[in-house]
Amino acid sequence: MADSEIEIKSGDLVVPGQKIGVIEMYDSGKGTYTQDGIIFASIVGEIYIDNAEKTVSVMSKEKKPFIPKNGDTVIGVIDMVRKQMAIANVLNVRGFDATTDFEGMIHISQVSKNYLENLADAFKTGDIIRAVLMNDEISPFYLNTAAPNLGVILAYCSECGEILQADKDGRNLHCINCRIIEKRKLARDYGKFTL
Repeated sequence: MADSEIEIKSGDLVVPGQKIGVIEMYDSGKGTYTQDGIIFASIVGEIYIDNAEKTVSVMSKEKKPFIPKNGDTVIGVIDMVRKQMAIANVLNVRGFDATTDFEGMIHISQVSKNYLENLADAFKTGDIIRAVLMNDEISPFYLNTAAPNLGVILAYCSECGEILQADKDGRNLHCINCRIIEKRKLARDYGKFTL
């Protein structure tokens, strides 16, 4: 088979030095290198093709701790809420499931651009949130949910455990079962999110 006809697809397992494409078809991404116009795997892993960016990468199959970095978007579950801060268990970093347990702390000043007196008006234990990591130097990591696309993406009724629905104005949540109204700092895509 000619180099220009190398057929690869996302999910294929490759080893270092294996030909995976040509620069006319893709840009070389993480876990790859180019030589004489040919893209080779530099690590053992699975091929990932980003068709939008026309990039081919190799994702490692090794189980290394996946450490979040400044600016990463994370998905977490609120474990504890106090008046001035909340703790979240980070489950997903940049779209990848975390391989190690991470905790993130959200101070009341980092929750919203609006004044907030009590953090219980923004989060409840069990809420699923999207946040941005503000530091990667100490643990627990500091998180921020102030941007419109950040905040609670899924919440459950405090009374019956039913999934809460967003009001038309997107400011409050209501339970179709208990008919109670609850406050949260909602992400713009509450209830329509994708991990």
